[in-house]
Amino acid sequence: MKKLKIIFLAVFLLVGISKVQAQDEDNKWAVSAGLNIVDITHAKATDVVNLAKDYLGPGDWNIGAPSISVSRYLNYGLSVKLDGSYNKLTTFLDVDDVEGDDVNLYSFNLSGLYDLNNWFGETGWFDPYVFVGAGYTVQTPPAGNMSSITANAGLGFNSWLNDKWGISAMSGAYNPVTGDLKGYFQHSLGVIYKFGGPSKPDADGDGISDKKDLCPQEAGTKENGGCPDTDGDTILDKDDTCPNNAGTLENGGCPDTDEDTILDKDDSCPNKAGTVENGGCPDTDGDGIIDSKDKCPNEAGTSEEGGCLVIDTDGDGVADKDDQCPEVAGTNGKGGCAEMTEAQVSELLELSRTIGFKTGKDNYISGDAEKVDNLAKLMSGYPTTNFTINGYADITGSEAINLKISMGRAETVKAHLISKGIDANRLTTKGLGYEDPIASNKTVKGREENRRVEVIAE
Repeated sequence: MKKLKIIFLAVFLLVGISKVQAQDEDNKWAVSAGLNIVDITHAKATDVVNLAKDYLGPGDWNIGAPSISVSRYLNYGLSVKLDGSYNKLTTFLDVDDVEGDDVNLYSFNLSGLYDLNNWFGETGWFDPYVFVGAGYTVQTPPAGNMSSITANAGLGFNSWLNDKWGISAMSGAYNPVTGDLKGYFQHSLGVIYKFGGPSKPDADGDGISDKKDLCPQEAGTKENGGCPDTDGDTILDKDDTCPNNAGTLENGGCPDTDEDTILDKDDSCPNKAGTVENGGCPDTDGDGIIDSKDKCPNEAGTSEEGGCLVIDTDGDGVADKDDQCPEVAGTNGKGGCAEMTEAQVSELLELSRTIGFKTGKDNYISGDAEKVDNLAKLMSGYPTTNFTINGYADITGSEAINLKISMGRAETVKAHLISKGIDANRLTTKGLGYEDPIASNKTVKGREENRRVEVIAE
């Protein structure tokens, strides 16, 4: 029995370890049911020392059931409670008691309770209270029915498992002020259920009455006093500058992802650490142009060059990055490449005229392929210059046939030039038939000269 007493006391002390959700104006009513333990006292009410020894002394507990109660919250931490219990007494430690005879004990009590959390604040782990009151206790045979009015006092805990259910534990002293009954200690342990709903309006419907809700117009949680914390950063929305993005208290609830001391909401580059001067963006090469707009972010340059350093190897005023001929001086109009001189234009034209074609044929005569190769070599030195290839015929045959043949001659030369690396986009062909003869069509030699192509630089 002594071990049982110690176990019960341990439970009594530990059941309070729970999240506090006390009975209050939001849940005015509570009912409980469980078992009770009666410990008959053998010391006078004024004998505090012996009362304490009896309370913690040898195993003379009587365990019984049920013990039921109903309570109503009033205000300011005060509640009124009506309880009743039944216990069959089988253990007595007094010579006047009749050992071995069962005694039925009925107890009915009306008490006032005071929630200690209302005095020293929510503890965060238990909900203790003290109580005082009066009761009526009846004892049945073997000695005949006896009854007494008692003065009661004690303490208890309610440990809430959720919004409605909890564990209830109580321990008190019941001292007769009338009748022949002995005083006794009574302990109880059971389950408790609170109900009644909010007694005040709950505008946001979060289960917390507006009176206790720090944010009555916005649904929240009890942990946050009825206020929402949308981003879950433990900073209430009402105090959070960035309620939809988790941040830190130091930053007013706003995030600073790149940790550059510039809040994401003010940071043009929230994922890359930068400076205030650059709006939160980095400038790795320190040229005053942020990396996201710098064509050369790791090499200091100028804004005119998009953040790149101007390099002009051939000194023609066209930066190498824009110069199609970075090692040969040219002009900006030709992409940094050189323009053909008049002499080179004439040389190109004359060289192209020497390519011979047979009458009625669009392929050049055997041995003239080398002349086309020489054309390609001359043209490749001017990669930004475009060329027109005009094909011609002599007067032999009809105009339609000569137009077709002349176009074929221009296309034949074009195909050869492309095979030698000349960009097709730089070449245009025309078939001009027997227009613009350069010699007389009355002689064999003249007609031979008129069967030609002319390559013209634009």
